[in-house]
Amino acid sequence: MSLVGVLKDQLPLTALYLIASGLFALGALSVLPLLRFKQVRPVQAAEWTHH
Repeated sequence: MSLVGVLKDQLPLTALYLIASGLFALGALSVLPLLRFKQVRPVQAAEWTHH
């Protein structure tokens, strides 16, 4: 049985949605710096080539 199946039997559905939304938010926040770094880096690379 999967972890979700075990948790479904132990916790109310609202608690599972709160856990899932919290994990989603953590994942989104952990990806945002990577996206920002990819946007900033080409500008820095262009500055290095023009000097």
